[in-house]
Amino acid sequence: FRAYLADKGVTEATGKKVTEIVKEKDGYTVVCDKEKYSCKNVIVAVGGSAGKQFGTDGSAYKLLEKLGHKKTAVYPSLVQLKTQTDMIKGLKGLKETACVTAFSGAKPLMSSTGDLLFTDYGVSGSTVFNVSASIAGKPDAYLIIEFLPELSFSETEKILKTRAKKSYVKKEDLLCGVLNKRIGQAVIRSAKSDELEDIAYAIKNFKLKVTGSLDFSYAQVTRGGIKTDKVDKTTYESLICPNLYLVGEVLDVDGDCGGYNLAFAFVSGITAARAIKKNNEI
Repeated sequence: FRAYLADKGVTEATGKKVTEIVKEKDGYTVVCDKEKYSCKNVIVAVGGSAGKQFGTDGSAYKLLEKLGHKKTAVYPSLVQLKTQTDMIKGLKGLKETACVTAFSGAKPLMSSTGDLLFTDYGVSGSTVFNVSASIAGKPDAYLIIEFLPELSFSETEKILKTRAKKSYVKKEDLLCGVLNKRIGQAVIRSAKSDELEDIAYAIKNFKLKVTGSLDFSYAQVTRGGIKTDKVDKTTYESLICPNLYLVGEVLDVDGDCGGYNLAFAFVSGITAARAIKKNNEI
């Protein structure tokens, strides 16, 4: 791509920090320290606050705020969650398939089924990444983890009754072979009593209080950003500053884990480029 641009005589400037975008009468001046670049159109594709080790530290929002755009609060998203750890001690590195539902108070926010990974500070895995966005900024957040999501409560209880009849199966190993041994033991310890009904309930309702998340350095994406109400949703052109285009993660747009955020970055960038091309052809 860079070779193609060079062949077309396009000026390329990399490794430069943009300190200001100045709106002029017939276009824009992009200021990079002591250097200035004049142009008719500007595409702002600077990312958000996630992955600050790559330069996307969130400082670029100010460039757009100076031009009149507003920003929402921003949070790490698609990120590992910190939780209470007393119930999951000794489970670091263990993984199970589960359905994880995020709650704020009594309100369910989002559910995701897939991999759940225990860590020394809380939980990770695709399920946690997906629900992390819904928890951002919410008070009294907690997770309800449903193990054996493919089984109903009655089916789960039936398995427990069958295993409990075997004289060689100890209570603490009741879930051995059904779940990872240590995870199963943690679930049993969390049950209200030794009754099989209570253990089955614990399997389907393993609760962990959320105490926070890892920071933007670990997040795959930013939740929040420049508000979209002043952006044309068909071209991504600013409704405040003509010929200024905002694309990708700098906007208040975020999606689930699975390539959706990358897809939006690509599609919005292509759409803005086509809009500029079309305007230049008129």
